[in-house]
Amino acid sequence: MVLSKWTGWDKLHPSYTAKVTLPEAYPNKKVKIRNVILDPSERLADANILNNSKKDKVQWAFDSHIWNYPDWKKYHINYRPDIWWNAYDGMIGMAFKGNYLNRKHRFELSAWYNTRLFQGNLPQEAIVSDVNKYYTNDRVNFNFLVSNSFR
Repeated sequence: MVLSKWTGWDKLHPSYTAKVTLPEAYPNKKVKIRNVILDPSERLADANILNNSKKDKVQWAFDSHIWNYPDWKKYHINYRPDIWWNAYDGMIGMAFKGNYLNRKHRFELSAWYNTRLFQGNLPQEAIVSDVNKYYTNDRVNFNFLVSNSFR
């Protein structure tokens, strides 16, 4: 269904109201709206095209560290495993990076699970045990960064 044209702008007709009648469904079944799209031709100047439809426009991809031109129609989330070890922690985790056009709604999330493998190489006072609660390390660690451009 395509609604009638809205000729408003700024103070001239600032709002648009449309009444949509859904068809009768089969008995005992509901009719659901699957998607609502504003500006389907994508010809209007729009600062945020991501909020023009009900469906999410998110693209998930493995983070290969190879730069590609961003798709201006989608929000990008890259993911990769993150494994490292030191004599105290021994970590395994995941890393996520998300952004729109590499400028807006940027976030970075890294989360690790502390495996505590091979801690026997440490001095006795640094080993985590039930007896020595002073030298403890957390089982889960994370970093979370968020930024947004005002342009």
